Amino acid sequence: MPYRKSSIGFLERVSGQVSGQVFGQVLGRVFGQIFGLRRRFVSSLLIGFWVVLVIGTVAQVSEAQTSVTRGTITEVLDGNQVFIQNRQARVNDVANRGQQVRTGRARAQVNFNTGAVARLSNNSVLTVGQCAQLQRGVLLVNGAVNGCTSSVTAGVRGTTYILEVDDDGREEIKVLEGEVVVTKNEAGFIEPSSLMERLERRSRFRRSTKQLSLPRRPSLGIPSTRPSPSPSPSPSPNPLPSPVTESADPQNTVVLSAGQKVATRRGSPLGPVEDITLEEINAILSGSLFNGYLQSLPGYAAIQSTLQRIYPGLSLPGVPGLPVPGLRIPFF
Repeated sequence: MPYRKSSIGFLERVSGQVSGQVFGQVLGRVFGQIFGLRRRFVSSLLIGFWVVLVIGTVAQVSEAQTSVTRGTITEVLDGNQVFIQNRQARVNDVANRGQQVRTGRARAQVNFNTGAVARLSNNSVLTVGQCAQLQRGVLLVNGAVNGCTSSVTAGVRGTTYILEVDDDGREEIKVLEGEVVVTKNEAGFIEPSSLMERLERRSRFRRSTKQLSLPRRPSLGIPSTRPSPSPSPSPSPNPLPSPVTESADPQNTVVLSAGQKVATRRGSPLGPVEDITLEEINAILSGSLFNGYLQSLPGYAAIQSTLQRIYPGLSLPGVPGLPVPGLRIPFF
């Protein structure tokens, strides 16, 4: 009988352990499902928040390209000859839409309400408006602001470029980073939306040509006995959009990439697209648009990587006006 009692006790202990294990497994599955649902809910919530954030950012960029309403003087160098509507301006003074910013011997940085930045060289005249309109001098634009002169409009998508208008009426656009659609326009400013549409057509054309480049079947060399029908002109139901640089009037519109430039004069077509030389880039980075400025340009990393990719021998960290890594001083 003692043997039977010990066997019964052993079975009770085993059954208790098994029941505990089963209960633990069931409880673990229940909590796992609960926490799994919670993780999926949190993941869905984060994805939705990210989508809303991206859509809002795109909307802000699109709005930034058309809603320049004011520019604030944030830095003045080489004297005090900076004027807004012919009145001397100081740091934090604001030029509203339609007002003119002019420099004499001084240089100035103007921050637009969109977050874009403009830098004026000496003896330059800029009008704040639907575009950053340069009447005379040299202007650097960094960000989503379209630039224009009396005969040229530059449509951008958040980039860094330079506009120049000299005393002889020669106009030149140089792109440091990004892409710019340059359109000849003797009548005045062109709406930014039309320039953005041209960029979209150019991108769609590239995608379409890639899709249409299918391999051809090899010919079997058997001549056909049927006469070929006479060709009859028929309009294509879905004509491909033509790229900007291959339009009916290529002298009026070109697309500039980083490291390229184009020049023109009022009453003349756009000149040929040329590469900016390394000597020109060095002169720009050590010149009046960068030298001496305390504030670095937004998106410096993109400018740096682009220029160093195009010009492998270019050294940017020592350029004034750009952030320079701090030097560690050893302690003995």
